[in-house]
Parts: sequence; structure tokens; C-alpha cells
Amino acid sequence: MTEAEIKKPPKYLPSGDVAATMGRSLLIVLLALLSSVAFNYFRSSPLNWDWKPALPQAPLINDLKIFEDMMKQPNTIVVDARDEFFFEMGHIPGALSLPLESGDPTHLTAWAKTLAPQTVIIIYCSDEFCNMAAELAERMTTIGLEPQIFTLGFEAWETQGLPVESLEEN
Repeated sequence: MTEAEIKKPPKYLPSGDVAATMGRSLLIVLLALLSSVAFNYFRSSPLNWDWKPALPQAPLINDLKIFEDMMKQPNTIVVDARDEFFFEMGHIPGALSLPLESGDPTHLTAWAKTLAPQTVIIIYCSDEFCNMAAELAERMTTIGLEPQIFTLGFEAWETQGLPVESLEEN
């Protein structure tokens, strides 16, 4: 090697290839973005792309005794968010059936107009892992109601041997 070749800085990219390399890099980034959007679209449970502002969380009731005491208060309505089938098989005495699938804003707004002022709404579903009560509470919040959620659900009520109403005919 000659002395001129040794002192010369290495040439990693020819000057004309900078634009081509940047273009390829941009293409790779765009392909990655498009493939991630397509993958999310075809997933069985896609990620939520709804970027609406978060609603206030409904207060949670995590204690069965507190729930029982609140039920006894005047102007308290207990709402069962489970499917009608489960409500008919057994529910907390005095509870109203308002299944999640019937909780569209129009129906909820009409129902809310029938409530007395200062009505306390407590929603429950099957157990602590059920999210139907939380979803129904979110829908109620969007129309101006302030529901609470009994997180332990019907399972905890029934397990404690508390009374259960049923619409089933024996």
C-alpha cells in the first residue's frame, strides 16, 4: 500500500448512495409500520386505537358488608349487568336487570330520566374478574350518571349464603 492510500479516510458510502440508503431506511420503517397495523387489525383481540380522553373511574365497593349496608339506603338501585339468562337463574334481591348489551346510550338516557334525583346506582356482574359492570358504568358515566361498582359480584353474594331471587319456574 502506498502512503497516500494509508492516510486517506475510509469511504463507507459512495457520495451518490446516501440518498438511496436513506430511501431504503424510510421504506423499511414504513413497511414495519404497515405490517404492525395489519397485524393488529387481524388479531383476535386488537389493541384499542380509540384515543378518547379517559373517563373518571366509577367508585369501587370491595366489601360485602359495605355493599349490604348501601343497599338498605333509600334511593339505592342495584343493577345486574350480566346477561338476562344469568339474571333469571339467580340475582341479588331487588336488583334490576340491565345487561351490558342493552346499555346503549339511547336506552340508558331514557332509563336515567326515570330515576329520582340523588339515586345511588350500584352495578355488579358475576365476579371480581367480570368486566361487564365496569363497561356498563363507563357507559353510564358518559351520559352523566355516577354509578358505583360492587366488584365482588354475584358469586361472592351467593357464596356467603345470602338470599337469592330467581325467575326460574320450578
